[in-house]
Amino acid sequence: MRTSSRWRAWTIAAVLLIAVPALASCSITLGSTSTAQNPPAAGQGAGAASVPAGVIVLQQGTRAMKPPSGFNCPNANLRGCFTSAGEMVTYYEFVLPFIDAFFQQTWPKLALPAHIYFMSTGSSMQEACGDPANGSNQANDTSYEFCPADNNVYLGERLAFALYGQAGDVAPATGLAHELGHHIQSLTGVPVPQSNEQTLVHENQADCVSGAFLGFANNHKWLEQGDVPVLQKYLDLIASSENDPNRTHGDFQERGAALELGGKQDIRACDTFYPDTPIA
Repeated sequence: MRTSSRWRAWTIAAVLLIAVPALASCSITLGSTSTAQNPPAAGQGAGAASVPAGVIVLQQGTRAMKPPSGFNCPNANLRGCFTSAGEMVTYYEFVLPFIDAFFQQTWPKLALPAHIYFMSTGSSMQEACGDPANGSNQANDTSYEFCPADNNVYLGERLAFALYGQAGDVAPATGLAHELGHHIQSLTGVPVPQSNEQTLVHENQADCVSGAFLGFANNHKWLEQGDVPVLQKYLDLIASSENDPNRTHGDFQERGAALELGGKQDIRACDTFYPDTPIA
C-alpha cells in the first residue's frame, strides 16, 4: 500500500485469489460483533475520560490523528517501513484517511464509529462487549474488534503487528475495514447472529465489505501489484479450519470468495448475505 497518489493499478481478480490447494488453521482471529484534526488526548472530550494509560485514541468520530511531521517510508510505500509493534500507531495514521474515505463516500449519511482505540502492548480497557470464550469484557493488545454495544473499534498493537509482519502492509487495513463492516451491519439493522452458523454468515459479509474497500482502493490506484501475495497471506492467517464444525468464521475459500465478491462487484453485492436487510 503506497503513501503517494502515484500508485500502479492492478487487477482486483489477481489480488483476490482463492484457488489455493490447502487451508491454513486459524492463527489470527478478527473480532465479531458479539461482540484534518487531531482527536482529544486521553481524558478529554466525550467518551475519553476513562481511557487508561497505554490506550491511544486513533480516531474520535471523524477526527483522526495525523502522521508525525517529516515521517516517510522507503520506496514511497508502507511495505517494510515499520519494524516494531510500537510503530503501528503511525501505520494507522497513514491508512485511516483511505479507509474513512471509502466509508464516508459509500455511506455518506452514516456516522463512523464513536472511537477507534489503539491498545498498546500491555494495556487493557473495559468495553461493553464480553468475550464468550473467557467471560472477559476487557479489550487488550490482542484485540481486533468492533463492539456494537459501545460503538467503538479496538485495535491491539500485538495483533496489528502480527498482521503487518506476517502478511504485509495492506493486511491490517483490510482487517480494520472488516471491523468497520461490522459497524455498518449494526447501523443498518443486519440481524445479530444467534448461532455459530449465523455468525459465519455475519463474518463473511464483513469480509465482503473489506473486499469492497479493496476494490475502492484499487479504483483510486492506492494499491500495487506487490499487495497480491499480502492478501493471500492475510487470508491464510484469518481463515478458520475447514474441519471445525463449530467455527464462526469462514475458511480460506469462503473468506476469499467474500473478499472477491465485494472487490469485483462493489458493496451492493454484499447485500446477497442478507437480502432482506440491505447495507448498500
